[in-house]
Order: sequence, then structure tokens, then C-alpha cells
Amino acid sequence: MTKLLSVVVSVYNEELALREFYAETGKILKTLPADWDYEFLFVNDGSRDQSLSILKEFAASDEKVKIVNFSRNFGHEAAMIAGLDYAGGDGIVCMDADLQHPPECLPEIVEKFDEGYEVISMVRTRNKTAGLVKNVTSAAFYKLINHLSDVKFEANASDFFAVSKNAAEVLRNNYREKVRFLRGYVQSIGFEKTTIEYEARPRFAGESKYSLKSLFKFSINTILCFSDLPLKLGIYSGVITALFGLIMVIYTVYTWKIYGAPNGYATIVVLISFMFSVLFVIVGIIGEYIAILFAEIKDRPVYIVKDTAVVVFKYLSPDLEGGFPGNLNLLLAYKLTNDNEVILDYEASTDKPTIVNLTNHSYFNLAGCKESVLNHYYMIAGDSITPVDSMGIPTGELMAVAGTEYDFRTLQSAKQRIEKREKGYDINYKLNKQPGTLALAAEVVEPLSGRVLKAYTTEPGMQFYTPASNLDYLKGYAHLSYGKYYGFCLEMQHFPDSPHNPQFPTTVLLPGEIYRQTTIYKFEILSEQNKF
Repeated sequence: MTKLLSVVVSVYNEELALREFYAETGKILKTLPADWDYEFLFVNDGSRDQSLSILKEFAASDEKVKIVNFSRNFGHEAAMIAGLDYAGGDGIVCMDADLQHPPECLPEIVEKFDEGYEVISMVRTRNKTAGLVKNVTSAAFYKLINHLSDVKFEANASDFFAVSKNAAEVLRNNYREKVRFLRGYVQSIGFEKTTIEYEARPRFAGESKYSLKSLFKFSINTILCFSDLPLKLGIYSGVITALFGLIMVIYTVYTWKIYGAPNGYATIVVLISFMFSVLFVIVGIIGEYIAILFAEIKDRPVYIVKDTAVVVFKYLSPDLEGGFPGNLNLLLAYKLTNDNEVILDYEASTDKPTIVNLTNHSYFNLAGCKESVLNHYYMIAGDSITPVDSMGIPTGELMAVAGTEYDFRTLQSAKQRIEKREKGYDINYKLNKQPGTLALAAEVVEPLSGRVLKAYTTEPGMQFYTPASNLDYLKGYAHLSYGKYYGFCLEMQHFPDSPHNPQFPTTVLLPGEIYRQTTIYKFEILSEQNKF
């Protein structure tokens, strides 16, 4: 049985290193044992450079590449957590894209998985790019956290680590703190653990995303998350300052007995200043704990996914293919979001003037294909259609739908209309929207299940299609065959036969221009009170 290794890579402004990382890491992954396959899961942490475009290039040419794209920069820790959430591998490796984490360690990690280990900590033996200060402070940090915490951390453990599917599931479900130290969680969850030593490479390009300030804050938060000892400083400080106070009382009484009038105001001022400084430190520590609790109470998401590029298709239509001039470069990205959306992003460019009108011919059945789509309710945001002649070619006119069998401006059942027509629908609607803007094109409701499909597009038109023929040539889940009216299509497009109808929105693409189109299929469930 083939096992899957998910390589999770956090990406933030890594355009200079990505191609080298992908090439080198991919070459090594191809040498894994025959019973191991692999996938890349790149988490784009709100990069402001060309990193996302480069990742899309990888996905277009390599089906093993997946992309999780954040809505903004949430930080390295959040990116790794998202990688664990979205990774589907039997073993998961988290590493950086700057090649400081050597890809040649991956075969050894796989060996450890095969030996039964479920948590693998990668321990730096040497970091050539880190200065003396960073190396010294890092060593001091691990000594301090091991002294303060009940959890014992591997010194110089890094964000380069690997976990099994079981261990990842624990991290997904049980370690969702807003202030976090992921490598610490990895070492604290138990399971069969081991370490692999590695020598950190020089950074291939760019610079560290951690400033001295952020590292200090990160260290403080880590200590507070794994130890309550700082809270006890109040007790220890109280005892110490009480002793100082007692000493001062004895000293004052002594000087009064020996010299008469008490003196030493400077000493008293120093003591009071010391006591207040200790007090302020304790108040500050309590404030940090309260801030952590406040972050947990707010329960804001660790990250927000803008979209997930599951797969990107790329195609070159050569000059005169199908009779169309120009070399047409096509790219189509299928994306999933946490809002139950399937997003289709189209891009195209050409070296000669040509005609481009792309669409998607997916069939939908919100009843789970247990019955036809005649009982669905349809709303189409279009006041007119482009009528066709006996050959199915648009006449060039626009026909208002009001009062006709094409009027779906409000939710309507199609059952009676189709039965009366004795045929399905296959017609283009002119949508009520501004050109190029993303807007609602259609809404479909299945009343029994409460399932809802909302379709959005940047295109000016939509072909509504309900095939009257049996769809038995299509085989679905469990080899299910589909019958008459078992699907509907919402095909976003420019108007058909636009080249012969100049009054229609143009479908001409010129060299130097970029054709872009976005279609969104969003799935919802009706609330109980809104069900039909």
C-alpha cells in the first residue's frame, strides 16, 4: 500500500528562493522508496511579491503541488498550522522555503516513519548564518524554558519537524491556542519520538522574517504558555522585599539607638524604588497572562484562507487550432474556500488577435442524483435572453423574459414549464450586472434537502441548460447512471456567436491583453425556518 508524504512549506515573500527549493526538493522526493508518494503543500502567508504567481506555475505543471492562500499575513506559526490542517499525508514534514532546512534530510525522515516513529524533531547542530548573539540567546532560551516548564524541549529544535497522521490529528483538534509555540507542542504530545541532527544551510535568498523584537516577544509568549512559574514571582518577590523591609526596620532602630535620629533617606528611596520596580514587573507579567487569556476568549481564527488552489490546468492552443489564429496560452485554477465555494479563475493570452469565450460545463444535482432536477427551484438574474433560430444560432436580438417561460427572475420550479415545453432549457441569459464585475448570476434551491447553489460570475451572460436526453453515458459515484433531466448547467460566458453580432460584448482578445474570468459556485443550506 502506497503511503503519502506531505511536505508543508510556509511561504512569505520567497520569490527568489522558490524555484530553487522546488527543483531541489522535488529531485530528492523522487528518490523516496517505491511505497512512498509525495505532495507539496505550499502555504502562501500573504506574500507581497510574486511568490503566489510562481506557486501557480508549479501547480499548473505538477499535479502534486497544492496551494493554500491566506487572506493576509498571519505569521509563520499560523502557516504551519494551516499546513497541518490541509495536509493529507501519512507523514507530514514542515519546512521553510529558503533552503536552510536541507531537503536531503527527507529520505531519513521517511526511514524514521517506517521504523514506527510518529514525532521527529530536527535539531540544528550548527547554523552558519546565525550570528553569535542569536546562537547564544537561543541556547539560553532552551535552558530557561526547560528549567521553567514541565515539558523538556530538545535544545536547538527548529520549525523543521515531521509528524505522523495520528500526531497531526492531535495537533489539529487539541492544540488551537491563539498564542502558541508549535515546535513545543510537537515535542509535548507524546507518541514515539526521535530526533535527527542537521546542519542548517546558509539562506539561499532573502533575510530572516523574525526581527529581534519579534523573537523576544515570541520567547516571552512561549515561556508564559508553557509555565506558570512567572506568576509565582509575586510570592517570591514579596518574601524578598519583606526581608529587605525587616532589615531596614532593624537598621533604623539600630541607628536610632546608637546615633539618635534616624537617617539614611537615600537608602529608603532606593529600597522603595526597588520594591516598586518588582511590583511593576509582576503587574506586567500578570498583564501578559491576561492578554493571552483575552486572545483565547476572543477566539479569533488562527488564519483565514482566501482560497485553496487544488489544481491548476494549463494548455497551449497552437496557432490555427480549430481555425482560430494565435498561440493561445490558457490557465484555469480550481480553488476551494472555507466558505464552501468552488472558484474557477481563468486566464488567457495570445500573440495574434483571436476569439476567446471560455466556460464550464459541469452538471449539478442538489438532490444527490436520487431524482431529477425538475423539482429544483431556479432564480436567474437576467431580464432578457438571446433568442436562437431553428439551428440554435442567436438571432442577434435581446428578448425580455417577463411573462414568458424563460422568466426565472424569482425562485420558480421548472417542472411544469419543462413538461409543457416537452423539452429542457438551453438558452443564454443577459445578466443584470456591470461588465467585468463579480455578481450573482443564479440561485438554485432543492427544497427537500435545503441545499442551495449560488453562482457568481464576471461574465455578461450565462447559458442555462437542462438536458432532456438520458445522461446514462455519464457514470457517477458507485457507477450510478443518470436519467432524463438529472442535471442542470450554469455556464458563465460571453454571448454565443458574438463575432457575427457586433452589438454583443466582444470576445476578441488582442496581443498584450490578458483574458480573465472568475466563476464561483457557492453551496449553502437553508435554515429550518426558510425551508420550503
